[in-house]
Amino acid sequence: MILVAKPSKDYKNLTAEKKIVFYQNNHDLMSETGSQFLTPPANYSYVAGQLKITALKNAVQTALTKAKGTADAVILAAEAAEIYIDGWAAYTDSIALGNVVIIAAAGFDPTVVEAGHTAITGAPEVLVSNENAEGVAVIESRPLGDHVTYNFMVSTDLSGLKKLGDVFVNQSVGATTYFMSSRQRRVVLTGMPSLTKLYVACFTTNVAGNSNLSAIVAFSCK
Repeated sequence: MILVAKPSKDYKNLTAEKKIVFYQNNHDLMSETGSQFLTPPANYSYVAGQLKITALKNAVQTALTKAKGTADAVILAAEAAEIYIDGWAAYTDSIALGNVVIIAAAGFDPTVVEAGHTAITGAPEVLVSNENAEGVAVIESRPLGDHVTYNFMVSTDLSGLKKLGDVFVNQSVGATTYFMSSRQRRVVLTGMPSLTKLYVACFTTNVAGNSNLSAIVAFSCK
């Protein structure tokens, strides 16, 4: 059986107090400048979702008084906020397509269901070219099939790059590292430091799991 990762909805079982923390973390990660999740469906905007999370916070605070009706108000506020979290989970799933790194970047825990994709065999081969512009480079991988996400890591030092569980992390001390996930196998980097030795590596992901890591390629931008 092949498994595909999806955002877990275990948050539905949390206490109201823990839901506040979980929901706020989702909101902050997904709405952060530069995140992969900046265009949610209009019905699940981050501004409206934040209002529901704040309403839940206020309801829980008011319920501490144990005044009549405040417990019911918490339940209603939690249900209203959950509508947005469910929407953000579905939105994350539409972007991640089984990528546990992307799911975690939105603040969700990944869960798995049966799927039909086969595992990626082999490793990416990374090529770097320069667009003759300061701080710009083009990175691409050879194609590795359909429904594949290409995960590029660019850093001033990748000597500490290791696989931990299902993901690769860079543990190089003092390194500046950039991480990009894309359904396109060719990405254009801008704003990179010029005349600085950089390194890039790539691994790919589909719903069956991750590929092996590519060789590390050194390059510099003009």
